[in-house]
Amino acid sequence: RLVQELGETVYLLVPRGIDAICIETAEARPGVRVIPTDVGMAFPLHAGAAPRALLAAVPAAIVRDLCAGPLRRYTPHTITDPSALERDIETTRAAGYTFSLDDMVVGIAGIGVVLWNRHVEPVAAISVTGMKGRFVGPELAQLVTTVVAAGHEISRALGCSADRLSAGSWPLRPEVEAS
Repeated sequence: RLVQELGETVYLLVPRGIDAICIETAEARPGVRVIPTDVGMAFPLHAGAAPRALLAAVPAAIVRDLCAGPLRRYTPHTITDPSALERDIETTRAAGYTFSLDDMVVGIAGIGVVLWNRHVEPVAAISVTGMKGRFVGPELAQLVTTVVAAGHEISRALGCSADRLSAGSWPLRPEVEAS
């Protein structure tokens, strides 16, 4: 539905250690890939909209493991400094989504949202991704609203209670809050 409504590509990724694994893509324009992605591909949690959304939701130990090694630079805009990554995690938690701009591929932007299950565990993330020119200006606020609403809808379908989602965009679990 997001692909039809927004005309952008949608990715679904699940967390696995310090990576996010793509389990589904829905391309807005068949034959035109904004990010070369195949089902089963792994992405590091520090780059891209859906992976960075997941990073803000995983336990602190995974963040430490990721930051213990060098953070790969994909473009000049990729976050590779652990302190900057910590600030990005806090920004994501406060906003309830992440905005990716040029950090995986120059010219590409995305909005990532975590999908929560009934135990308020991060089971996946979706991102809506496209050419960055379509993600700037007044269009951005509507894109964010639409993607966050879709994330909440999917989370409710996965059993996350509406009251946890209506309290704010980021229903943190106790072990994440303590990190």
